[in-house]
Amino acid sequence: MELVLPEYAKYVYEINCLRLSVAKVLGHRDALKYHICRYIELDYMLKVGALEYKQCLIENKVEKAKRMLYYLQDGNAKPEALPELIKKEFEEKDQKAVIMGDAINNAIDMSLEKIPTEEEITELNSHYLVLLRDYSPELNIKNGEEEKTLFEEIQKAYILCDLKAIKKYEKLKKEELFFDELEEYKKEKIRLQELLSNTNKEIAKIKNTFPYTEKLSIQDENLFRRRKETINARTNELEDELKLLQNELRKF
Repeated sequence: MELVLPEYAKYVYEINCLRLSVAKVLGHRDALKYHICRYIELDYMLKVGALEYKQCLIENKVEKAKRMLYYLQDGNAKPEALPELIKKEFEEKDQKAVIMGDAINNAIDMSLEKIPTEEEITELNSHYLVLLRDYSPELNIKNGEEEKTLFEEIQKAYILCDLKAIKKYEKLKKEELFFDELEEYKKEKIRLQELLSNTNKEIAKIKNTFPYTEKLSIQDENLFRRRKETINARTNELEDELKLLQNELRKF
């Protein structure tokens, strides 16, 4: 019978516990990146995005009208050259509006697809967690190219919410991680602790950026109503301002 040294057994146990903890935070990070934030953004674009897009278009028209009026009053630029001049000045802002429009169209297309239920996502995550623990290159430094390719396929199935494929991959057997020397276990413990810390920081960053930061504003009906009223009020102000500017421009 092989003798297992107490210190060796202690590190094996600690690493197994760490691997489970890291797998959970990696799973949470991936759930945020590929599912939670995706559906928050979808909801946001459908509820708020169209209103902000309309506001953005009118803001651009107002700024262009102001610029046109400035050039006409200044008198240094030829009137026939102004449209091209304005176009160049507002190229970046116009591109931003195009990107916003594309995002809204993508959200509309996505809303027509079958959206998984909360129960389906929960089941998907539970199966993915097992595969992530066994095949994630971040967690398994001894993985070869074949296993890395396999995890890419697993992750693709996860992103597509393909529960059937995820369950199929789960049937594969994976050998337990094993190191020959005690020092390797000590190094692996440090590496896993760093990975755990860095992944938690990554999660915090995701939660502090769009679209996750809009989660409350679209789920709370009162906040959403106030947001909508604010955007509509500002849009109405811009429309009134645009009419005044257009009247001024007609004088030239």
